[in-house]
Amino acid sequence: MGLRDPSTIDMILSSPNGKPELVIVDMGTIKDPQERFRALVEKLRAYVTFVMSNQFKKHFPKAKPKDVTILVVCKTEPTEDMKRIFKVMPRGDKKNMISVKYIVLKT
Repeated sequence: MGLRDPSTIDMILSSPNGKPELVIVDMGTIKDPQERFRALVEKLRAYVTFVMSNQFKKHFPKAKPKDVTILVVCKTEPTEDMKRIFKVMPRGDKKNMISVKYIVLKT
């Protein structure tokens, strides 16, 4: 789970309006900013693949990728490079943009 494991979806929630929210957990264990950024990008790729999959469509038959939000829950402030990623999509597929939002846990 978390940034170090791109093969898993950390958590799936439903927003108050019923739209899917996929959560990425960044526990702050990756200290190097470039490594942290690369791990986030890899995890986001996996999430995009999941949103475009039949498995996702089976669980959320009415949801379109544009209905999905990926929440990156961070223990520490996201880096400037991370903050620049606020939307993701399958390669070249602008009609299937997925929003990315960051939440920093207050300690």
